[in-house]
Amino acid sequence: MKLLLVEDDPMIADQIYEDVTSFYPERLTIIGPYNNFDSAVAGLVKEKPSLAVLDIHLKREREAGIRLAEAINQVLPIPFIFLTGLPDRKGFEKAKHTLPVAFLKKPYEKDGLKRALDLTMMHVERNKVATQQTIPAVIKPLGEDGVWVTTSRNEQELLKLNEIIFLKVDDHYIDAHKVQGGTPTMFKSSLRDFYEDYLSAFSNFFHLDRSHVINLKYVTRIKDNHVYLSEEDKFSIPKNRRIDLYKRLGVYPT
Repeated sequence: MKLLLVEDDPMIADQIYEDVTSFYPERLTIIGPYNNFDSAVAGLVKEKPSLAVLDIHLKREREAGIRLAEAINQVLPIPFIFLTGLPDRKGFEKAKHTLPVAFLKKPYEKDGLKRALDLTMMHVERNKVATQQTIPAVIKPLGEDGVWVTTSRNEQELLKLNEIIFLKVDDHYIDAHKVQGGTPTMFKSSLRDFYEDYLSAFSNFFHLDRSHVINLKYVTRIKDNHVYLSEEDKFSIPKNRRIDLYKRLGVYPT
């Protein structure tokens, strides 16, 4: 489980890192610390953490942490804890509307941080169970055109199969990279199950390895034992899949 740490005071960041590591040596991995809004958002999108500890006042921006919480609620809803040294009541009044799990004052007490993190991780586990019980990650197929999926933001999206360039495993989720570019569609599923249930009947999808399924329609070249779907998207070809890939493409290795 990943924890996003946003704190602009290096000493406090180091203390949080030390405390969290001592609380959960194997359960939590800390991402960061990030000390400004932009880098924290980039870390959020790239790393996809499960929970976060957010300082409200970052450098010269007194409400950067609140803006970040609002971004989290929109981009990747995860439970978070506010940590702040700000005494002002207005800051709390605005912060509470982002629905943090806990609100800790600096200097924080070690036991208080532990309790807050325990509560936050309970939210993570509860949300996982609720999502699994109420809305399946893959809702239903739609003929040969697409599949309805439940995204990481708990939204239902029609994933059009002919627009998929490749699928990539990201932790317990699948990232669907599409023709139109932009942010990949992320939904929870086993890659093997999704391939076998929805893609294996189509000759253009190829299960390359345990982390990738590629759409052969978008293969542009093969070079140095890599298959290219664009200049940026290239994948190493496993030895045990090389012959099958060439057969599916209708070409022969030299």
